[in-house]
Amino acid sequence: MSLLHIEGAAQAQSAAASCATPVNNPLLLDARSAAALIGVSRSAWWVYHNAGKCPKPIQLGGRTLWRADELRAWVAVGCPPRTKWSYRTPVTHL
Repeated sequence: MSLLHIEGAAQAQSAAASCATPVNNPLLLDARSAAALIGVSRSAWWVYHNAGKCPKPIQLGGRTLWRADELRAWVAVGCPPRTKWSYRTPVTHL
């Protein structure tokens, strides 16, 4: 994934605000959204999940969700199987 280079402080602030909007950049993805991010059908995504070929999801409120940042990192390293995948959530200091 390439980085977006923005010139000017006003443009950078505007871009950061728009990226922070949950509608534009959700932190957690359902199966439909995860499949779309990866470029496969929803049914293929569930096949990958059941076979242990994608990162482990989290359960939240009875829903199965995947971390968007983890999926991007997983793709960046070549989509290893779940047994070989290790992801550390980046630490954010507020």
